[in-house]
Amino acid sequence: MKRLILLFLTFLVFDNQFAEQGWSVQSIRSFSDIYFINNNTGYAAGEGFTIFKTEDGGESWENLNSGINYEPYTGGGTLFFTDSQNGWFVASKKTILRTTSSGNSWKTIDCGYPLSPLQFLHFTNAFFIDSNIGWVIGYLGNINGSPYVGVLLKTTDGGDT
Repeated sequence: MKRLILLFLTFLVFDNQFAEQGWSVQSIRSFSDIYFINNNTGYAAGEGFTIFKTEDGGESWENLNSGINYEPYTGGGTLFFTDSQNGWFVASKKTILRTTSSGNSWKTIDCGYPLSPLQFLHFTNAFFIDSNIGWVIGYLGNINGSPYVGVLLKTTDGGDT
């Protein structure tokens, strides 16, 4: 019983120290990236190709429909926005998504990189200087265990063609 009380008191002390530092837990899930376009509006990428949006500075988060079925234990992704309307989400499995509607809808972008049945392409980051010109980086692998090869792709039309 003494151990239980001691454990409970320890939890209270550490829990209060955590709260005193200004941090609070909002969600317990696997996230890979977060991107705010202003003080109120932000996006978070999570496991299984999930994308979340906040419009109240992170007080609450809405799960957006990315158009990709949730896949447990699949890595998250990376987000990049050039303005309040235009954004991209890149992830594993050759995934590039684009929104022109503040995340309300997402379009799958085909990067045009041909793969053999034994190859895979995982994207790890994206950067755009405007709604048309941008780069996506990642790596190309082979299921037979060959070394990975870095991939750098550029678009001049937002990924549309």
